[in-house]
Formats: sequence, structure tokens, C-alpha cells
Amino acid sequence: MIHIVVLIDTNIERYPPVIALLDAITLQEDFSVTVIEGEHDPNMDKRYQKQATFFHLYRKPYMGNLLHKAYNRISRIIKYRKFVKNYLANNAYDVVWVATADTALHLRGIIEKHNFILNLFELYDTFPVRLKWLHHLSAYARNIVVPEINRANIFRVWFNLPETPFVIPNKPSEHPCCKNLSVDQIGNTILEHISKKIILYQGHIIEERRLDAICEAISQLPDYCLVLMGKETDYLVDLKSRFPFIIHQNYVSPPLHLNITSHAHIGIVTYTYESLNNIFCAPNKIWEYAGFGIPMLGNNIPGLQSTIGASQAGICVDTDRIGEILNAIQAIDSEYEFYSKKALAFYHSVSINKMYKDVIYQSL
Repeated sequence: MIHIVVLIDTNIERYPPVIALLDAITLQEDFSVTVIEGEHDPNMDKRYQKQATFFHLYRKPYMGNLLHKAYNRISRIIKYRKFVKNYLANNAYDVVWVATADTALHLRGIIEKHNFILNLFELYDTFPVRLKWLHHLSAYARNIVVPEINRANIFRVWFNLPETPFVIPNKPSEHPCCKNLSVDQIGNTILEHISKKIILYQGHIIEERRLDAICEAISQLPDYCLVLMGKETDYLVDLKSRFPFIIHQNYVSPPLHLNITSHAHIGIVTYTYESLNNIFCAPNKIWEYAGFGIPMLGNNIPGLQSTIGASQAGICVDTDRIGEILNAIQAIDSEYEFYSKKALAFYHSVSINKMYKDVIYQSL
């Protein structure tokens, strides 16, 4: 029996790829799994109660003013470090999976002494101090896992690694793959009253995602409506003041948010040229759209051209150009069945369960 210790110093529900990791490794009869989690998450407890052993260090999110929150954060990091150090020193295990970069950075000086896999979801090219410390930790990691091939090669150069990191896409381990799911469990949704074709954006509604031209384009298409799903932001307020037709769906916790996604006709994925992390993006939303056979409208950055564009699961254009957006939407609709089938084929082209298993066996 191979004993795997998964370390994450926050709430697992915030990281769908970590849920995918746990789904994959708890399915293996030859693996036993211990999870040392930061914030207590009853949903995860219930989900894995028979497959994994959980340790939680704190039960409530940060509360109070900024000073109090900062104090709580520091005290939690100290408590987490102490618990992990004692656990790894006094328990047998085969490999440690450090599930996030922040967790790894908070365990500097401890984790280097153990056989660990370092999971990096982002490139951190706009965070030089963080990148410096991750470079230090990479020298001690048995293996490194990233979600996108260009990121893997960039890290190999930056960190002077002897081998290219493993690539495991941010694909969910489970997907309902059934359109128009019930939204009865979701409060404050008006999707059931929408008769037009839904073009859906889901994620952070922030200025860096540059949705202005998309809004302008869809305002010219009377048969479509634009739904933005995510937490309310100043940018959303600004967009709605200029484009009153926008429908806002507030944030829905995973995986229930997929019930909203299932109603989309076209899914939007867009990032700006502000960092390498953006242009070599690895969004889990492309897999969420694809699992429903929802064609995607993306902007023409490498991370989306190599996935959406290469698989023909949608069309990538300059999403700052209204004309290109209009042409792409009309092109997708004119051959909707073709793009929908290509999206489904893209979704089924990857088996992440085997990838997780392979990384663990190569880390022993």
C-alpha cells in the first residue's frame, strides 16, 4: 500500500484541480491517502470520508479588520507548519503531494527534507519574490506538476531543471456531461426565464479580462444574451452601466456552478497580454464548457490557440475587435453541431486519472 500525504493550507473547494487530484488517487486500491488541510471543509469531508483521512487545523475563515486578518493569517501559517513538521516526522509515508505554491512556500525549511511533488498552477512571472523561492524549492522536489506544456518548458529553463515537469491539465475528474441541468438548488438565478441563446462568461469579472468589445458585439445580436457568472466587482458595475442587457449570475460554488454552465450556447474564455501566465493560460473552464459540448469563443493567445483552436472546439479571435467577435459567433452558430462535437472530442481526449497515478509511481 502506497501512502500519499496531500498538503494544502487552505480550503480545498477553492481549487477544482486539487479536487480532481483527490478524486483520482482515492480511487486507487493500492493508495492510502492522508490530507492535511487548512480550513475545515465539510463538503470535502463528506465526499472523501471513506477514502481518505483528513486533518483540519482551523474551522473558520479570516474575520475582523485588516490587522486582525493579518494576525490570523500569520498564526495559521505557524500552526500549519508545526503540525505538518510533526506529522511527517512521526508517521510513515511514501510521497508528499504539495498541492499549491502557497502551501509549499509556507513550508520552506520543512518540506525540503521530504520526498515531495510540487504542484504549480501558475507561472508567477509577475511575482519575482515568490518565483525566487519556488526556484529554491524546485531543486528539492522529486517531481513538479504543471497544467500546461508551455509552462512546463518555461519552468525547466527558469529553474534549470534536468527534466521537463509533468503536465496534467486542469480538467475536472467528474462532469455531468448533460445539457440544461436543473438550477432549482441555486438561489437567485433567472436562467429558467431566458429564451435567447446564452453566451456565458464564468470566472473573475475583472478589467484584465477585457470584456468590453464582447459586450458591444453581443449588443448587436438580438437572438443572444450575455450572462456573466462570478462575484460582483467594480468592473461588472461599470459594464452593466454601459450595457444594461447584461445578466449577472452571482458566484456559485463548484461543482454546482456547472448546472449554470450547462445552459450555455457558447462559452467565453479570454485573457490579456499582461503576463506569460496569461498568454500560456490553463483554464479549467475550457474543460467545463467542452464536457457539455459547448463551443467556445476565445482570444488568440497561445494557451487557447493550442487547445480551443487546435481542437476546433471553438474559434479564437482578437476579442478587442468587435467585427471579429461577431464573425466568430455567427461562424460557430452556422456550424454548431460540428463545433459541439469537436468540443466533446477535446474533453474526452485526456485521461487525468492515469496521469496522476503515473506521477506518483515515478516519485517513489
